[in-house]
Amino acid sequence: MHHRVILLDADITAYQIASTHEEVFNFGGQETRTADLPKALKALDKHIKHIRKISHATGIVLFLTEGDNFRKGVLPTYKGNRIGMAKPLILYELRDYMREHYTVIDEPGIEADDLLGIHATMPHKGERVIWSADKDLKTIAALHWCPEDGQPIKVTDQEADLFFHEQILTGDPTDHYKGCPGVGKVAAQAMLNDPFKWVKTTRILKRGINKGTERVTWIKEPVEVHNFIDLWSCIVSAYEKVGLTEVDALVQARCARILRHGDYNFKTKEVRLWTPN
Repeated sequence: MHHRVILLDADITAYQIASTHEEVFNFGGQETRTADLPKALKALDKHIKHIRKISHATGIVLFLTEGDNFRKGVLPTYKGNRIGMAKPLILYELRDYMREHYTVIDEPGIEADDLLGIHATMPHKGERVIWSADKDLKTIAALHWCPEDGQPIKVTDQEADLFFHEQILTGDPTDHYKGCPGVGKVAAQAMLNDPFKWVKTTRILKRGINKGTERVTWIKEPVEVHNFIDLWSCIVSAYEKVGLTEVDALVQARCARILRHGDYNFKTKEVRLWTPN
């Protein structure tokens, strides 16, 4: 029998269902929220049943985030844009229900998408398919459910790494890490698809009002990429061009990096932070 397990980003599922079963009333400037828990639990069961049916899954595993994220030790402002945001009323009841009625995997300090990344890339039999609306998971080389095709699509090692490198440059406003200032998706892809390095040059002006003064310019120098270090040097040069350092680039890379098999020790509870090598 064909064995296919769906790895579900249950953080997103719980949040969406909790939000859609909540109503906000305003009485003379006073806001009151109400939520229908029984209806939400039925909707959750129905949703999971639907996922199993359309994906022809033989099993489904739900992944939840538990506790503070280890990235806050890398960048204290990580996801800082979410502080103070009101969570849906029945979010925690839905999460408790998931733990009680389904197979749930969580780990203190590790995000659901990191656990998805680890479990999708560890050695396994049969198919493991990531089910998530989070685009960051495209940095994981695995099978991903494609709602448009109604099929799993394979993200290759090369595609996953390329998207990871792009995230180092562009950052992610949703998760509140900024990437390299001034570098958007188009500029990042231009650098990665046809690799080049920014090289600082100085020249003395020979004429005009500023004669004798130094002018700093940055020029593009094509790079032959044989390994990741070559590509990393291109990324670092983009950071240096805007007055930042390799350390700044590394902080952004560690925020962008979704954990893969081998990046987390389940016994010692230690994360192996990403380093270019």
